Amino acid sequence: MAGLALPRLPISPAGRRVLAAAVAIGGVLVVGSGLKRDVPREIEVHVPLGAIVREGYVPRDVEVTLSRGTTVVRSLHRRYGTDVPSELVETLALPECTLEAHVAVTVADRVFTRDTSVAVRPGEPLILPAPVAVP
Repeated sequence: MAGLALPRLPISPAGRRVLAAAVAIGGVLVVGSGLKRDVPREIEVHVPLGAIVREGYVPRDVEVTLSRGTTVVRSLHRRYGTDVPSELVETLALPECTLEAHVAVTVADRVFTRDTSVAVRPGEPLILPAPVAVP
């Protein structure tokens, strides 16, 4: 097997350069498309709290965890006094993908939660569904 040689293709030097450039561009496109999904983008995350406030509760803590499988991508925790907004709005750096969202809102003696899958798309706000009371 030591004397095994690959046949030489009859391609001119200019043709080899063009072929090498095409292979390089193809490689860059493949790698770039793979990386594009993992590049964090600034996304506005909305958590509606109005329904909880309208029910007469005053949210004390709001926790949001965004994960991919068992890996936490981002988490957010806000503590409130008596002045609670009707919607929590935060800007987070998130990758373009589908994430699992866990929202927990703690009031005096109850916890409102919601677990859902959400799709992160560049340029679109991420509106999480309102949490519901845990029985």
